[in-house]
Amino acid sequence: MKTRLLILHILIGLQYNLMAQTLCSVEDTAILKNGISWEFVGTDNMAVFSIPYNYSIQQSQGMDITRECIDMKLTSDAALQSIVNSARSKGQVLILAGFWYDSDAFAGGKTPYPGCQLLGANPQADTRWTAVMNRWKEIASLAFIKNKTDVWINPWNEPYAWDGTNGYTDDMWEKDSKAMIDSIRSSGANNIIALNGSLMGQGHQVIINRGMNVRQGRSNIVFDIHAYGRWDLSVSAIRSRFQAIRATGNAFIVGEFAANGDYAYQSIMDVCRAEKVSLLGWLWGQYKEPFADIYKKYSMAPRNQENTGVFQIGKNNEMPNDQINVFPNPFVDEITIDGLTEDLTQVEIYNSMGQPVYKKEVENKQQPRVSLSFLNRGVYVLQLKQKNGIRIVKIVKE
Repeated sequence: MKTRLLILHILIGLQYNLMAQTLCSVEDTAILKNGISWEFVGTDNMAVFSIPYNYSIQQSQGMDITRECIDMKLTSDAALQSIVNSARSKGQVLILAGFWYDSDAFAGGKTPYPGCQLLGANPQADTRWTAVMNRWKEIASLAFIKNKTDVWINPWNEPYAWDGTNGYTDDMWEKDSKAMIDSIRSSGANNIIALNGSLMGQGHQVIINRGMNVRQGRSNIVFDIHAYGRWDLSVSAIRSRFQAIRATGNAFIVGEFAANGDYAYQSIMDVCRAEKVSLLGWLWGQYKEPFADIYKKYSMAPRNQENTGVFQIGKNNEMPNDQINVFPNPFVDEITIDGLTEDLTQVEIYNSMGQPVYKKEVENKQQPRVSLSFLNRGVYVLQLKQKNGIRIVKIVKE
């Protein structure tokens, strides 16, 4: 009876707008997922070389965001739709990053590496500027992207020289950033735009100094830091930088770090988790050990639990000691239950009316996977029974 009352208490007054896609927005320093401040964890990827692409492994590892590198001349609308649909089907927020232009790695491309990269350049001084901005307006206008806020736009990868040379000024960064945003917004799309800092994405001081100027009168702007050599710092120094960015009212993510494990990564991970900063590791499919295992554990570790509602009821009013993690949450097809110190005996799920929709006895399982593809989109309550008590978790089917 006590358990059923708790389930009903969770469901009473719960309102959730059922949607085909995740809704993302920026409010002050917070990135919101379906109206809730959210810490994303994910990866940088190159799905353009593997169409059709499947994000099942990222999903199974608790990742919920992917930054995809695209060629601003050669990645077609059809290729974009395939990538977007695949990411969307696995509950992944997708950042489309302008990475190459006319790369000879693609059919019809004529520019060899590294000249094909949009890297280290002063954008408006680059001969490709107009073509890139026009292509972004086309992309932002596509029906499967426009105002579908699970797709974000990263217009130009790692602009400006890493050492601040080549005529760079903060005035240039501010002017370029405003022009990028306003050009994309002229399409009528209000998707989140992720802008890199200076110094090939590693520069944070310009975000502190000029970020609010860029955001003035413009919505859904997040800044994207690439944490490499200039971020090989102590935990306290990194935290100080993060807090300084937020103190000026700016939302940000770490869109690249580690470089497969070749750059320092542990301090960045520690501070991102402590400060609830969204983090993406470069580059999926190329992670080296021990980084690959460490980052997998990081992505699968509990986060956003204050938003997913984990409740525990133990025997004799004692709270079980397990650190339960149900992921991914929200989910599309299946969930994995991790962190059990005693075997699970039963899984039961209730819908928003408090009616049981799933029940299964489980034997000797400490990390079971539960297939729930048959459920309709919505909010459910997951009840986990063990010998030492009951866990109740709010889960969301997308």
